[in-house]
Amino acid sequence: MVLVELDLYLVTGPVIYGRRAKVVLCALEDACSGLVIGTGSGKAWEREGDGGKVPEQPGAAPRRVDLPSDSPVPGARRVKIRSGPYRVPNMMKTNPTGERGMLWNYPDLQIERPCSGECTLLKQVAGLEYGNGTSANIDTGMWLHHMVAFVSGPTRWDPTCYGKVSLPHWSVSSMPSKTERYFSSGNERSAFRFEAGGNTGYHLGEADVLSWVIELMNMNMDDRVVYVTQTYDYLPGPLPSGWQDIKPVWFDASNCWTGEVAAPKETGAFAIESEPWIPNVEGRIVDAVGHLHDGGIAVDVLASPNQPVCTTNLHYSESPAYIFRGTNMGDDKPAINHISSVERCKVSRIKEMKKGQSWTVRGRYNYDDRPGNIEEGKQGAVMAISIVLIAVPPGGVPSPMQGWIGWAGSMVGIGATGELSPAAPAPVWNNGPSAPGAQWQGNPSARMSKPISAAPGTGEFAPGMGF
Repeated sequence: MVLVELDLYLVTGPVIYGRRAKVVLCALEDACSGLVIGTGSGKAWEREGDGGKVPEQPGAAPRRVDLPSDSPVPGARRVKIRSGPYRVPNMMKTNPTGERGMLWNYPDLQIERPCSGECTLLKQVAGLEYGNGTSANIDTGMWLHHMVAFVSGPTRWDPTCYGKVSLPHWSVSSMPSKTERYFSSGNERSAFRFEAGGNTGYHLGEADVLSWVIELMNMNMDDRVVYVTQTYDYLPGPLPSGWQDIKPVWFDASNCWTGEVAAPKETGAFAIESEPWIPNVEGRIVDAVGHLHDGGIAVDVLASPNQPVCTTNLHYSESPAYIFRGTNMGDDKPAINHISSVERCKVSRIKEMKKGQSWTVRGRYNYDDRPGNIEEGKQGAVMAISIVLIAVPPGGVPSPMQGWIGWAGSMVGIGATGELSPAAPAPVWNNGPSAPGAQWQGNPSARMSKPISAAPGTGEFAPGMGF
């Protein structure tokens, strides 16, 4: 048995993420495992020109502004918070994933909360702004391509990635047994209505910490510096008496991975969907917020193959801000008209999430009706996401794994079955349709002759690694 310290990098072709960790190496016949037990925090692997967080811009608009709230809930407050700023490379620059003009899946662990103590979120909307406070949208060549927001805290856990290796959670230095995805946005900038169930809200405790992963796109010939905004309606203090808390349940076609899959067709209609999921949490359905890429027409949420919960249709170019007015670059041809809104989920026959169900989300596309975005001569990657909000008792829902076993495991870097802490990254995983099959390998300056490879499937660790 030997203890070594390594720089580990997640490779999907080029290197994207890196982490320093201590690893126990042992022979297969030894009574030990290849257990990563060290410390270290994740970071985005950046090269000059790749973009990222930059210093505050001179003369920038205020980072926090209190606004009048139009919420029907008495006592509601509204605040807009600007985070960043982030420099997004121009279309002449190619990032490590081979994409032009993209700040790709960039983690930010320093996100300001709407309240300093307890509060209950009623509504949340994302946005993108330039330094002077004006909107950054497609008409000026900027996209809030997508973002995923997380809450980490003593009662937080992610229902659909619980017990699995999860790239989104790892990227914010956490794991699904400690952190949940609670909010997401694409450039359509849909509102999350946590209060839509009537006397419901997403309660933040004093110990809860916010973080996110963002992907921003710049279709201009010059770098752009922008701020990601969040506008919150909230009630300060504890969850009001008689109210229910909200538990977010995240579904997507490559869950626990990047969320993106390869488009299965270059023309015509097709659908992509998530793997069936048996609920580990129950509650009344409050809302569901869907997200597709351009070319998408609708998101279907199903509690079983024959039990639809709701369908949300997509709308395009409802304002000039969503019409592309730039020029094409080589084999890249962005669509002219872009998704500008997604309908609300109208819950009908199925009103509760129950443990006997089998949930999926389906994204429907039709490139003949709605052109997609051509990247390097072919259709770009697509998504099918829906975040279902369910009402649960105050204080949240206990995770499936409780007690001293879960606590002891977390002390050495092991969470729920199949999870690893951010100090113990998974060597490999391959989740979802057409996933690339990422690999872990050593420092790029000293590449291993035989990279670690995965058993294909659902996030299982490679045989012989002992995880």
